[in-house]
Amino acid sequence: MLSPTAPVFGNLASATSRALAGLQRSVGSALGGQASAQALAEGDGGNHTFATRLSSLSRIKRVELQNVQGAVTYLELQDSGLQVVGQAFDRMGIVAGKASNPMLSAADRAFWISEFEGFQQSLFELQNTSFQGHYLFQESVDFSSGLNEKNRNPVSPDTYESNVTSTDQRHGNGNNVKRWTATKDVRYDRGKVTLKVNSGTAEERYYLKQGDGNVIFDSGWWETSGNAYNGDFDQFVVEYTPGENTTYQFSSLDSDLDGIDDNSPYNKNDSGSYVENRWGDPIITNPAIAGETNLSVVIESKTLFQANAIYEAALSKDILEVPAGEGSVTMSPSVFSTLYDASVDTAENAANAIGRIIDEIESLGQARGQLGVGMNELQFSADRLAQTIYAETKSLSRMERDFAGNSIKQAKEQIRFESNIALATQARELNRNLLQRLF
Repeated sequence: MLSPTAPVFGNLASATSRALAGLQRSVGSALGGQASAQALAEGDGGNHTFATRLSSLSRIKRVELQNVQGAVTYLELQDSGLQVVGQAFDRMGIVAGKASNPMLSAADRAFWISEFEGFQQSLFELQNTSFQGHYLFQESVDFSSGLNEKNRNPVSPDTYESNVTSTDQRHGNGNNVKRWTATKDVRYDRGKVTLKVNSGTAEERYYLKQGDGNVIFDSGWWETSGNAYNGDFDQFVVEYTPGENTTYQFSSLDSDLDGIDDNSPYNKNDSGSYVENRWGDPIITNPAIAGETNLSVVIESKTLFQANAIYEAALSKDILEVPAGEGSVTMSPSVFSTLYDASVDTAENAANAIGRIIDEIESLGQARGQLGVGMNELQFSADRLAQTIYAETKSLSRMERDFAGNSIKQAKEQIRFESNIALATQARELNRNLLQRLF
């Protein structure tokens, strides 16, 4: 089996990059320089200015085209990698199904454990893949399994405690509360957590904690509308990095799709902004600790609630804005879970792993759909830029005396242009086919 970090990845990227670069070279700057120099020699200042400006604009567009070509390669490598991930998930689901049989012998279970862990390691290695110094993928960690208010016996390291005293005593809610804690080693000391909560009209407290005690986000006692199981969710997107202030963005979700923000009166302060609960409890944030990778999502409650949390390890340097003609395209690492904390060592754990794999396959389909949209936008921009460059270069060629000769030259350049497009397509298809064969 090819490792996802094998040298073939770098070779494919280099081959694709070289092929795409040919497209840009096929409409080189020779014509612009000749037209400008000819106009200057003839003392035609107007034509000289026009030719110089047109040549400059053409060079800028060629740089933009090169950027778009690199962005297309980035997204195509991502898509090829996600195809590999999907194949891995499919096989892991089969393995987990086999391992969910409680009648397996010790030898058979050991066999399935070994295969399952092999796929986990391959997925982890794939997340180390980069293109031109930027990571293509990032880890996604789901904390939801430890945040179920009906689960009083969570799997370690998640915990459940009853009749505890909260450190937040506001509104008299701090005594005799129940506490659910979902803990994961997320491998990074920074990242983004998307926390969705639904308390109902009786408040719950939601907070994020690094290590044993560094609380980086605390909602205070937070309530929504109605019953926790039939109202809209609120959402907090928390981003934290050592040495910087922890930030969050709040939004009220239309979870029941009725077009009404059921929670509006509950999460607006006097100024109408979505930053505080209606009781005036301020949301608290604290800086992250460098080197601390253990992250906990904690819920304190006396009644019903629903909550889920997803961690993503996106680093700011890997979020790219690529100029694409008149606009720009934002690219970032694709998110998937390596399921590093899942296991098939028991029939129960294998059954739990099946549910998680199904969820990841669904998320994977959505991620590939988003990549498809991005690639379509970039391809459209590349076609538009290439046509503009061709038209500008043709205009410059007409300014030269030997129009017939330059027309022939332009025709040759167009042939090279189309040949390089074909070569680039073949290189990208080779890249995709080889990646599909990794598993």
